[in-house]
Amino acid sequence: MKHWVARLLSRHDIELHLDVSSPSSHSSLLGEMKDIQEAKAVQSLRGPDGMPFISPQRGGGLRLIFSLCTDGLNAFGKKVGGGPASVTAIYLACLSLPIEERFHPENMYLAGVILGPHKPSEDEINHFLTPLIDDLLEFWDPGVYFTKMHTHPTGRLVRAALIPLVSDILAARQTGGFSAHSATLFCSLCYLQADKIESFDIKSWPKQTAEKHRKHALAWKKAKTSSERWEITKEYGVRFSELLRLSYWDPIHFTIIDSMHLSFLRIIPQHIRIAWGINPAAHCGDGYCVPEFQPPSRPSNAELAKGLQLLQRASQEKNMVSLKRPILWSLCQEFDLRRAGNNTMLSQTLINWVFI
Repeated sequence: MKHWVARLLSRHDIELHLDVSSPSSHSSLLGEMKDIQEAKAVQSLRGPDGMPFISPQRGGGLRLIFSLCTDGLNAFGKKVGGGPASVTAIYLACLSLPIEERFHPENMYLAGVILGPHKPSEDEINHFLTPLIDDLLEFWDPGVYFTKMHTHPTGRLVRAALIPLVSDILAARQTGGFSAHSATLFCSLCYLQADKIESFDIKSWPKQTAEKHRKHALAWKKAKTSSERWEITKEYGVRFSELLRLSYWDPIHFTIIDSMHLSFLRIIPQHIRIAWGINPAAHCGDGYCVPEFQPPSRPSNAELAKGLQLLQRASQEKNMVSLKRPILWSLCQEFDLRRAGNNTMLSQTLINWVFI
């Protein structure tokens, strides 16, 4: 990373962009925010000396803010070589640059490429993050002194901090040290369990904190067996991430919500199809009525009877989960129970109703 920053700062235009777009000029914590540099997480970050990290620079030093992204892609398409080959990229964007400059390829830092054919599993991503975190620790304290820059021929001290983790939900959970979004503890902000996902009472959501996350992640790291680690992840929804070696990094507030998939590819299309009724499945045409909900096809009476018999003698979720989804869904409907979630969640709903 030091070599990349040196090349970046050797260009005649970059220091000018950084000085003009210095985050120290965005001091307001209130009102409309037009750039991430004005966000509270950036403005309130304290440096190793306890002072605001983006305070006006003394001695001609330069402060840089970076974002981190990890993402996997299918390098050869789905049908080449008999199947997909996943390649994972790790790259950083310098948020201290103006918005119109920061995402040009020449202004972004490709920190690493993880070759396929498979994605790194769970905590394996840490092995590839280690060299990057080592560099970021040095940039944080004591900083890196570059002996010559285009506009500072006698040199300049550069400090840098990594703040937001900007990835889709799969990569963000893995890189940030969280359990998967499909786990019982599915949220990176609270401890709400998956079977209560329909709760809109925000006050009832048990909040996560950076302190709790670090405590359990360090316990995970110190665990001597894989089964101990699995128990910690199951109970607290965390694993250790190399990002936690950065003392200032807040896993709760610095892990960005995946707005692309959440809003643009899910909530907005759902709103258009269901709330507005603009849906080819609507029997009266686009925009005139809401399409009726289509439940799973009803199983035969024999299948329902078999499922009911299994439920009557079941004592554990695994005894039910082998049933097909239409059977589980119809049994929940029969007893007026919650009918959301996958087979495991439907099975657990039935088990809880019978035995609890």
